[in-house]
Amino acid sequence: MKDLELLPFELSEWLVFPWLSDVSRCGRFVLSLFALSFGEDGESLCRGGKNMVLYHGSKETIEKPRIIISRNNKDFYYGFYCTLFEQQAVRWAKRFGGSGFLNMYEYSPNDFLKIKQFPDMSEEWLDFIVSCRLDNPHDYDIVEGPMANDTIFNYVQNFIDGKISRDAFWALAKFKYPTHQIRFHTDVALKTLKFIEAKEV
Repeated sequence: MKDLELLPFELSEWLVFPWLSDVSRCGRFVLSLFALSFGEDGESLCRGGKNMVLYHGSKETIEKPRIIISRNNKDFYYGFYCTLFEQQAVRWAKRFGGSGFLNMYEYSPNDFLKIKQFPDMSEEWLDFIVSCRLDNPHDYDIVEGPMANDTIFNYVQNFIDGKISRDAFWALAKFKYPTHQIRFHTDVALKTLKFIEAKEV
């Protein structure tokens, strides 16, 4: 597996090129994306005893993360969102226009926590997201996996509303590259995060 310190740079190189819409290149991109976060054997970086840097994009500096109960249309239910990918967090910080803050945390794995991992967009992943968006809670401390971007979000909602079938969802989502998220759902899970710094972006 590549050195974790290279992740933000490598991802930013992938994301800025529009020619990734090409089917063959897109397929290789998706495989590369999840090889970075899950490894070739599918094992997530959430486990394994290795610390790593996670990013959170926001309109403010967040030295002490907390779980905020807001809208119920979160992929993995209420929690504190982070990602391995710096550029993804930067886009999230600036999503409402203007500047924002890139918050950085050191994550120290705790194998005693209850962790759910989705290495890719699967039937189980889709059913889990549908359940969460229907406001059904779960008992995981941490959930890690693909995050539905705006386009896939719409496909999921159309599936929930019965406007498209399951097969139609997968046909539409097949070549839409997903992003990555690790969501912390309990106070004990938040204790695995140590604030490093925040910078304006």
